[in-house]
Amino acid sequence: MRSMDSDRWVKRGVSLCLVMTLIATCSMVTLATSSIPIGELTVSATRISDAPPVMVNGEPASTGRTIFAGSTITTTDAASAVVTLGTAARLQLAPGTTYVISDAVNGSLTAGSVTLLSGKGLNVRTSKGAVKLGGGEAVDASAAAAAAPAPNKKYGGLYWWEWALITGGVITAVIVAATVSNNDNNNATPTS
Repeated sequence: MRSMDSDRWVKRGVSLCLVMTLIATCSMVTLATSSIPIGELTVSATRISDAPPVMVNGEPASTGRTIFAGSTITTTDAASAVVTLGTAARLQLAPGTTYVISDAVNGSLTAGSVTLLSGKGLNVRTSKGAVKLGGGEAVDASAAAAAAPAPNKKYGGLYWWEWALITGGVITAVIVAATVSNNDNNNATPTS
């Protein structure tokens, strides 16, 4: 009878250990998976070397690599990379860049430079402060926070004040032409 109780306790102990191992393993797998993919990498190397041109989270990466939030992308001095973050942004990492992607519109730049090729905006944190990039704008890791964009935006290739001068000139020319050209050479007298 004593042997049956011992066997029962041994079986319960082994079962408990197996269940705990299963729970621990499943939680590790769950913790290891990242969030939803947010982008794709395109690598452009200028020369072939023994070292991989681009690293993502310390692993060699090539064109087509899926990028997740929290990924650290590092380019060598011989390579650049373009990261397409869905429809939100498309950015280029210059050679010698280290960039951490927080999400589709936020990231941290610790070395090199980033250029926003397309998209509505990108918030980049550098060692000197935060910078908001617009389409075509770039930021260097050693650069201070960018100043607010100048209110003199170009519209149709001209600044707003140039358009105001042109419009004012046209209006002035029309008024002058209308008042000065009262040169009516048809002096007719009414007949009764």
